[in-house]
Amino acid sequence: MAARIWGRLLTPAYNWHWIEKPGDSQGGTAGLARSAQLYAIGGHTTTLLRHHGIRSIVNLRGENPGKPWHDNLKATAADLGIAMNSIALSSRRLPDKAALLRLLDLLSSSERPTLMLCSGGADRTSFAAALAVLDARGIEALPTARRHLRPFPYFHIPKKHQRWIRVFFDWFEDTRNERPLRQWLEESYSRDAFATWMRNKGMQGYWRE
Repeated sequence: MAARIWGRLLTPAYNWHWIEKPGDSQGGTAGLARSAQLYAIGGHTTTLLRHHGIRSIVNLRGENPGKPWHDNLKATAADLGIAMNSIALSSRRLPDKAALLRLLDLLSSSERPTLMLCSGGADRTSFAAALAVLDARGIEALPTARRHLRPFPYFHIPKKHQRWIRVFFDWFEDTRNERPLRQWLEESYSRDAFATWMRNKGMQGYWRE
């Protein structure tokens, strides 16, 4: 009982949200959660992973051996029998095609419940959550995907050089030509193409070179 109460109390402190709770639907995102970085203090990492029954982790901060947050997360996941995969995304620099496609593969193939996380659970995680929704449910879910970019409850309040995260989905809608997300990424996405589209829209400074 104490562990359940502690898990419930810690959940909002780590900006933890379910994209869909396990068993909620057949929409392809059931059992997918998002959060800020989990820390070893007070056993928080173990408590939260156990409380939510997490079976796999997608770490959006990349491999960072030697850093306490990374080593704690990796060791705790191993102790609990949780698979952990890492992929390096930046909230300031535009992602490359290979990283985006690998992210979609990880999110669609990881054993659920799956937790994806970044430092604050607000920027990279919001972007990844929106991608996961679009990939799993199709263009009809674009409004739902965009809701993962809201200030409340996700605290996604981007600085100017992080605004590419939101307009990425405008670019997708503007250029997809009825293609699903994954096909569009494979056939049309590049950092240079995205940067050119933003420059043409007067969005200089929405990312860092």
